[in-house]
Amino acid sequence: MVSPIITHNEMLKYLSNGNVKVQGVEKLIIEKTSFFANFNNRFYDQLCSSINAIQLLHEVDAITLNKDALMYKGVSESLFKTGKEAGNRALKIQKAVPNIAKIMESSTENLYLNFRVEL
Repeated sequence: MVSPIITHNEMLKYLSNGNVKVQGVEKLIIEKTSFFANFNNRFYDQLCSSINAIQLLHEVDAITLNKDALMYKGVSESLFKTGKEAGNRALKIQKAVPNIAKIMESSTENLYLNFRVEL
């Protein structure tokens, strides 16, 4: 669910704006309907890459897989560069993390329903 958010330029720009504080997924969808118009297509276009990324992060012991969630293990900072050397897009993603986390607080079922992902 995160990949279609961070790869959508307008959504990432909005969520990384320091003045934006997401209150909840429903309010965001109402305010920014255009961000979610083709979310289902973006979700399925990036599904294979998302699964591969999860597998890689698990293999390098950066995450643990629980029944309900992926958990970051807090591995060495050398594994994930977050400074200027990571690039502008990575910095935008880093700035958007609090808003993305707020979106992801909703239940999985609620996210699929609100984002209109067809299972």
